Amino acid sequence: MLSVGRAEIKLRIQPGGEKGQTLIFIMLAMPLFFSLMSLVVDGGNILVHKRNVQVASDAAALAMAQSIDLATSTCNAACRNQGRDYAKKNGVDVDSSWHKCNDADPANPTDTNCWAFPYVDKSGVSHPQQVEVRLTNHVTTFIAGVIGLYGANVSARAVGATSPVYGASTTPGTTIQGTTTISTIPGGIHTTTDPDILSGGSGVAFTMSRLCTAINYSGSGSGTAVLGAFATNGGVDFSGNKPKKMTWLGYNQAGCGNNPVRPPSGDPSQCLAVAWGDLTDSNNLCVRTLAPLRPPINWPVTPPPLPTPLAAGVPFNPATDYPSKCADAGTSIGANWASTHPPGIYCVSGANTSLQFSSNGVDLTNGAGYTFFALGGAKISTSGNSLKLKFYWPATGCNDPRPTTGRPQSYVCFGRTITNYDPETLFYATYASADGNCAVCLQGQSGDLTGDIFAPKPDVFPPGPTQTGGLVSVGGGALAAGQGFIESWNLKIAGNTGSYSGTGASIVIPGQTHTTTDPDTTTTVVIPGTTIAGTVLVTTSATTLALDE
Repeated sequence: MLSVGRAEIKLRIQPGGEKGQTLIFIMLAMPLFFSLMSLVVDGGNILVHKRNVQVASDAAALAMAQSIDLATSTCNAACRNQGRDYAKKNGVDVDSSWHKCNDADPANPTDTNCWAFPYVDKSGVSHPQQVEVRLTNHVTTFIAGVIGLYGANVSARAVGATSPVYGASTTPGTTIQGTTTISTIPGGIHTTTDPDILSGGSGVAFTMSRLCTAINYSGSGSGTAVLGAFATNGGVDFSGNKPKKMTWLGYNQAGCGNNPVRPPSGDPSQCLAVAWGDLTDSNNLCVRTLAPLRPPINWPVTPPPLPTPLAAGVPFNPATDYPSKCADAGTSIGANWASTHPPGIYCVSGANTSLQFSSNGVDLTNGAGYTFFALGGAKISTSGNSLKLKFYWPATGCNDPRPTTGRPQSYVCFGRTITNYDPETLFYATYASADGNCAVCLQGQSGDLTGDIFAPKPDVFPPGPTQTGGLVSVGGGALAAGQGFIESWNLKIAGNTGSYSGTGASIVIPGQTHTTTDPDTTTTVVIPGTTIAGTVLVTTSATTLALDE
């Protein structure tokens, strides 16, 4: 009973009347039941398919994004096929409907089962590294189909993006230091040779020694007479009474500047002689003309080779013995010696043996003359007055090539060519010592010696600065009449008069050779340093994939 206020309403339910009410409740509940069943079954199925379509969209978008050519910003057919294939692999069949999205308004897309590259977002901005995929799939319902809802379309979209991952390798810069190159170019060397110097007259003597006293001229003076031309590797030492004069001297001027003393030597205004055409004779010790030479020079006349002595008692035979053999001369030559010794080449042998010309009035100038060799360290000495000698020249069998002041290099005798033999040889002594003793000693008054005199031992060239050797000593009146050429290591002249003119060839002093060197030239080449900047090489080491939307 329901009571409202005071009123009462009474309801009465009769037994058996409840059966129709249950059916009504069941009928009213059935739609709700089916709705719940459709929501559970069909809604779950739709959600599953929705998820599958989203997965397919994501896979297709990532596949296409991975295939985009970043260098050219293109998605070619292979790229597009990648999207189609991955959609199919994930349950969305787009074989017949896969196409490029064709939206009238890309910012409000409506097309589906399509791809869009480059992706244009809702604000209208294009993204060349992104691709959009839109998929739609139909879902068949189970419960909703009872009431006529046979299915539904589920859609999904995905935007895939790719971007390169850059790697960089850095090459550090390098600095090349500058260089300075200093090169020296040696100065050029210039060699010039002066012309040969000639004595301009007959030569008297040449000495090999480099001593400044190689020629010693002493004695009581020469009066108005003068000596001829001399040459030496050393110098001339004047001593004794004045006057003494030489016409010409070639000598080591650099090494022996005061021998002879200058002036008056070398100064024609102070060295005067009537013999030279001057009006008077100067009372001094001097050389008219000085010619410098650069020592050492060798013998102007080549000394003759030494002959071979014949056996004792064997006479000299010119036809077979000239000039290579010599007959025994004995040790003393007097006035009657020539009566038993016909003209020829004679010799004496033995250390310290002396061939003596000691008698007065010995005259060996008749006939063909005589040549004398002192071999094996022997000497030659003259001391008699009025000694007259002349070198040997065969009377017959030889052509005569001999000029007055020349020495032939070769000539013919007895059908044989004779070479390097001085045909005007008068004396040749092999003695050589530093004790001051002479190899050839010429003494006596009023002598007349015609021929060349040699004292060339030892056979050394070039000579040492202090070396000495064979000495020729000329003293007494023989000095006045000497004719010929003397070659020795040292020469001593001590006669009372001085007219030894000589018959040697004009002495040739080889021209001085001068070598000059230009200063070195130094050049400096500077190559500046350079700096090479470092480089950075950027490479794509990988790409990243992402779902941007």
